Amino acid sequence: MCFMINSEQSIWFCSLSQNDPLKFTKGNYLTPLLPFCINTKNYSDFYRNERYADMNVLIVAFARIIDLAFNIYTFIVIARALISWVNPDPYNPIVRFLHNATDPALYRLRRLIPFLQLGSFDLSPIALLILLSVVQQVLVSFLYQLAQ
Repeated sequence: MCFMINSEQSIWFCSLSQNDPLKFTKGNYLTPLLPFCINTKNYSDFYRNERYADMNVLIVAFARIIDLAFNIYTFIVIARALISWVNPDPYNPIVRFLHNATDPALYRLRRLIPFLQLGSFDLSPIALLILLSVVQQVLVSFLYQLAQ
């Protein structure tokens, strides 16, 4: 059994058996399965890709997981930048987590581009956010194109 979503965003179930050709029956909305469905606009796309449908679903799921990981790390970098405006307790577990999660990337960026620290202003979180955004867009769009 496999799943697909057409342009009306309804889920269609298809059964693949030796006796029957591809049969589609309309089903209910299954929101937990939506991230793992194949987005197609018509049936001809699905017929053409039915051989690789499972691999396409895995690639799309992997792309969404990577996209989610980049978004979470972006929020961690933003939280680190906001925390740096106040004088937090360095032994606080949240502050330690933010520092441990972002320091390796920020130190490498500061070493590569030393002019990111202008006196007391540290622009490395902004540069890291821009870099994360570019890498996220390139990587995720490449994986989506690979799944098509």
